[in-house]
Amino acid sequence: MTTTPAIESAYAKAKGTWTNADWTHEAKVDGAYVTDDGDYTYCSGDVAGCDVCREATQNAEAAEALAAEAMDHARAGRWNEAADAMASAVLAEIEWGDTPTWGPLDVEISTHKEILAEQACGEKRSGLTSLGGTTDDD
Repeated sequence: MTTTPAIESAYAKAKGTWTNADWTHEAKVDGAYVTDDGDYTYCSGDVAGCDVCREATQNAEAAEALAAEAMDHARAGRWNEAADAMASAVLAEIEWGDTPTWGPLDVEISTHKEILAEQACGEKRSGLTSLGGTTDDD
C-alpha cells in the first residue's frame, strides 16, 4: 500500500455518507414540479419517483465509484490517475451546490501527488549536479 494514513482516513470518513437527495428540495416527477393547489410539494427523499432524488442517487453512486477507483490507483502508486478520478468524483457532487463529501480526500490525494512530484524533481536535480550539471540555485 502506498497511500498515507491521512488518505485512508479521509476515504473512510467519506465512504457511504452521500447516497441521495436527503435534503429538502422541490419535488419533481417526470420532469414537472409537484404541486398541491399551486404550492410546491417538498421532498426530503420521501416522494416516490422524485427526479431530483433519482439524479442525486445516480451522482452519489458515480462519485462513490470514482472515489473507490481513485483509492485503487493511489494504493498502486498511480497518483495522476488517482487525482483524475477524485476530481471527477468531486465534480459529480459539486453539481448539487454543497461542499463535497469527497473534497477532503481530493485534497489529500492531490497534496500527496504534488509532494511526490517535488521529491522526484529534487532527485533529478541531485542527479544532474552529481554529473557536473547545475541547478537554478547555483
